[in-house]
Amino acid sequence: MRSPLAFFALAAWLTACGCPSAPAPTAAHNAPPSASPAAPVAPPAPIVISVVGTSDLHGNIERGVVLSGYVENLRKVRKHDGGVVLVDAGDMFQGTLAANETEGAAVIRLYNAMGYNAAVVGNHEFDYGPAGPAAIPASPSDDRRGALIAAAKLARFPVLTANILMKDTGAAVQWPGIAPSTMVDVAGIKVGIVGVTTDETLRTTIAANVDDLRVGPLAEAITAQARKLRDQGAKVVVAAAHAGGDCANFDNPDDVSSCKPEEIFAVARALDPKLVNVIIGGHTHRAVAHRVNGIPIIQSRAYGTAFGRVDLVVDPASGEVSVKKIHAPHRVCEEKESDAPTCTPGEYEGERVQPSAQARDAAAPDLAAADAKRKQQLGVTLATKLKARGAPSSPLGDQLAAWMLEVRPAAQIAYINAGGIRKDLPEGPLTYGAFFEMFPFDNRFASTTVKVSAVRKLFVHGLSGGHGFSVAGVQVRAKCGKAGLEVELIHKGKRLRDDQTVSLLMSDYLAMTPSVNEAGMPKESFKYEDAPPIREALVEHLRKKGGTVTAPAAAMITTPEGVFPVKCGGKDTGH
Repeated sequence: MRSPLAFFALAAWLTACGCPSAPAPTAAHNAPPSASPAAPVAPPAPIVISVVGTSDLHGNIERGVVLSGYVENLRKVRKHDGGVVLVDAGDMFQGTLAANETEGAAVIRLYNAMGYNAAVVGNHEFDYGPAGPAAIPASPSDDRRGALIAAAKLARFPVLTANILMKDTGAAVQWPGIAPSTMVDVAGIKVGIVGVTTDETLRTTIAANVDDLRVGPLAEAITAQARKLRDQGAKVVVAAAHAGGDCANFDNPDDVSSCKPEEIFAVARALDPKLVNVIIGGHTHRAVAHRVNGIPIIQSRAYGTAFGRVDLVVDPASGEVSVKKIHAPHRVCEEKESDAPTCTPGEYEGERVQPSAQARDAAAPDLAAADAKRKQQLGVTLATKLKARGAPSSPLGDQLAAWMLEVRPAAQIAYINAGGIRKDLPEGPLTYGAFFEMFPFDNRFASTTVKVSAVRKLFVHGLSGGHGFSVAGVQVRAKCGKAGLEVELIHKGKRLRDDQTVSLLMSDYLAMTPSVNEAGMPKESFKYEDAPPIREALVEHLRKKGGTVTAPAAAMITTPEGVFPVKCGGKDTGH
């Protein structure tokens, strides 16, 4: 142990040499160690937004109810990291008893229950015309869009179209419940949705309901609305277009070699990919799940058989949006046939699909009312299935044309377009429901007396352009001659001369189409019947007729080597 004398000697030495002494203890020295610096705040997690697209439901609300289960499964997953945007790209209505008997209200009630964010005006949304039984205006006071506007007023979501304009002014339409675009909030992210309608709209619905309108360029309308939405703070912009494409392979979204260059691809290439994040297509009843010009496009067939999906990732800090995945079209039913009597949902997002109770309850009254009418027997039995598709005519089309002449025997030729026939008629006892869903449009009869030369010109247009049709009362024989496509009309074994006149029967829709008018049959030359619709006239005729129906013995239209469309060298003249 060091002695006290030594300690004092050391202290004296430190003082003498000027060396610093140890600092005196303070309260700070007795305090515990200070806390470590605060940890950096983690950046906000990316937000995943799943954009789900449907189109061309055509009133098949039974399938819509099943779809609701898939959407609910996805929403359960997304509520932990983002949200879902659900949009329909048009042609919601027209095609089933439930939809047509309510003029689209049944579809709107279902879509309200499913929580759709928006839907687009398709060409068939104009088919119902004024609210009520008339399919076209009967007087100047009738609102030719009355049924569409009434349905839109029921919707708890906006019905969109940015490019349907008034013909006389070029101004956007101003209809209640219908807007060019909308904005929704999804997990704190503003998502803009703009709707546009195909350039074919005015040619693919009843002309009397749209002849005061025109359709503006789709890409221009999308661009203008997308810029407005971006200015209003949209981080994501979805363009829903009732315009489509057609692809066969979905293995690689960037491989478009299996796709046909249809309308929606041209639209995508005309857009700035910095403005639009996703396109939802429709109208063609085909499928797309591809990237064009950097923009994902999804389209999923028709009749509620499938849906499309794109997953986007949004960085909340930077606002940057990236594509996580473009999903291939997902089938709603495990059954592969679109007209299968049952629909068994599969699994989705790791859970068995169960339709939502809200969707079931919303659709139940409309389905029950439609089912009662669907089951009505017509008293006719079909000996064989009548197929709706053929080239250029079909067995079912030929039979319908023959029934039209039976109902209106004063006519000599009946003409019906393939596009108006939506489904096959099954073998066995014929029900009202089967007939309705085969022929859902409320078109009326139209007739005119016209030169044979004009009728032949019309048939040349269909045969050379690939527009399928069926006829009754005359045989159509096509061949390639020196001048191009030649068409002969044979009635009771004799060739009809160009200068002869015939009475021609068709639908009011066809009578107003450009192809008919350009053939030398102006729409003003037709006599239009007020009622009943062609379908109802045929149904009443069959109820009275009864018995068994066999398929037509032979096709009424023949082409060179059975080829359709018919392409001949030279000019297609019809001579």
